[in-house]
Amino acid sequence: MNIENTDTIHKLNTLDEETLTKVFDAYYPEIYRYILMMVNQEAVAEDLSSEVFLKLLEKVQAGKGPRKSIRAWLYKVAHNTCVDHS
Repeated sequence: MNIENTDTIHKLNTLDEETLTKVFDAYYPEIYRYILMMVNQEAVAEDLSSEVFLKLLEKVQAGKGPRKSIRAWLYKVAHNTCVDHS
């Protein structure tokens, strides 16, 4: 399933529960691996990955969610979350 399309982004930004679940299922594993590579601690990587998706939900609720690429948005937030953690 191609999750990077305007319909998915629109549904995500309307807090569609099914779309939120699809985004989480599609991107959590790679965001977790990225963060694990940066922090080298599994428990911390799990916590920070969850924080990234919590930030996604908070930003979507505030009307400031991804506009063009969900994946790029998540990686940017993941990177910034790791930097803030260190």
